[in-house]
Amino acid sequence: MRLTLDSVLNTAFMERSLVDARLHQAVNNHPVGVSRVEVRPVVVRGALLFQFTYHEQMRAIHKNLPAQDAVRQITDLLNGTFRQAQFCTTEADYIVTVHPDASIRIKRRAIKGGLRLTEPAPHDRSVHHILPEGVPCAFLHRLGIMTEAGEVVASRRAKYRQINRFLEMVADVVGDLPTSEDLTVIDYGSGKSYLTFALHHYLTEVLQRDVSTTGIDRREDVTAWSQATAEQLAMSGLQFICGPIAAVHVKQPVHLAVSLHACDTATDEALASAVAACSQVILAAPCCQHELRRQLDAVPLEAMLEYGIVRERLTELVTDTLRARLLCACGYRVQILEFIESEHTPRNIMLRAVKRSGIDTGQAMVRYRELADFWHAKISMELMLERLGLLPKLPAQ
Repeated sequence: MRLTLDSVLNTAFMERSLVDARLHQAVNNHPVGVSRVEVRPVVVRGALLFQFTYHEQMRAIHKNLPAQDAVRQITDLLNGTFRQAQFCTTEADYIVTVHPDASIRIKRRAIKGGLRLTEPAPHDRSVHHILPEGVPCAFLHRLGIMTEAGEVVASRRAKYRQINRFLEMVADVVGDLPTSEDLTVIDYGSGKSYLTFALHHYLTEVLQRDVSTTGIDRREDVTAWSQATAEQLAMSGLQFICGPIAAVHVKQPVHLAVSLHACDTATDEALASAVAACSQVILAAPCCQHELRRQLDAVPLEAMLEYGIVRERLTELVTDTLRARLLCACGYRVQILEFIESEHTPRNIMLRAVKRSGIDTGQAMVRYRELADFWHAKISMELMLERLGLLPKLPAQ
């Protein structure tokens, strides 16, 4: 029988088989809009309802709906607001993709073992994750984050949350990636590769895309371990290369470039390389920004710069803002977002950049130069782009 959206929603909601659902790839990517919606069954005062969580940039809004209203809400959201939805039910997973011409494609993926057991959650249960707890995941088990049965190891719960938060940010930009070709993904400074494995798993197993993912790191021991682990897990299309970022030849065009906690100017090197590779989307979580600490010199704020901890924090904020403004000058729409809650790490910023046409790169370069001149600062990313011949020009006076 041919799958239709109505039949999937009837199975999930009216027959009460839904485990959880997720709508993402917003058609309108305005930063203040809803970037994704998560749905899960909850029991409120003995009644089965479906909790919708609408994620905006700085907050999440919750709404509990009965089954029929939930079906109508999902239908409305897929009619011009979101391009993709994933419905996990007790018997199968359904991936719904809405094409620009309004046609709908539905993929059904059977559950290993034939049945996923679940029960409606109490209202105060923790939030749904892209990689849900209780569902065995081979790479998370291999990395020591989950048990073989799918339970999160208590000491690795912070890492588990970080992985899922990262995948949420990836899900928000999947709609900016091409749908008609294989994807090329680069992870600059992949390190121990937890997030590299998660990213490749999400794109290939959850979204069912054909993907070539390359992790690059200068440490031979971690790249050798990561490569061996990828082979043990039979993760086709995933490879790791040892070497400095600038020396590794990258297949172009790159569709998604990530750089997660590359230390100090390694983030600048990764961003410059991503721009040179014409990456459609860039996700970068900087770390240890020391370069500008001695450079910062703004007379109106010199009283603040006298204090070491204030100078350190200003250094991080100024560095990341300059990087964001320079990406804008390279033709990207850029957001600076919270990656991980500050209670877990003070280095919790993510730069999310999406290549866009129609950006006034000249004016963006003017704004970058004004900010850099105010602080008497020059970041390595600027020097690297200049060396590559890619530094945007200031408009003629």
